[in-house]
Amino acid sequence: MALQAPRAGPAGILARAVKLYVDRGGTAPSPRRVRMYLAEKGITVPHEPLELHRENRTREFRRRNPIGILPVLELDAGSCISESLAICRYFEELHPELAGWHASMAARPSAKA
Repeated sequence: MALQAPRAGPAGILARAVKLYVDRGGTAPSPRRVRMYLAEKGITVPHEPLELHRENRTREFRRRNPIGILPVLELDAGSCISESLAICRYFEELHPELAGWHASMAARPSAKA
């Protein structure tokens, strides 16, 4: 699904025109962290699954991230964010109204020893 300007809808929030590069199969922890965060926020982002240790090592992909790691969020202007926490913070700034990191402490589960 191609995304345009941010808008709300029954299926969730659509982000700006971006693309998220993740691992095919969803087993790598950093891309999975971003996908889980987006799912919790209800944000839909088009993604492109890449074959880990192959497609993310190509010259074309390294123009997006010289280190060649996943995930990478490519923004509409062509710039890229390549750290999972930075990607989550980017979406938190875009959509602070959605429950996420700033949800009340009472709504968060707690672990007791």
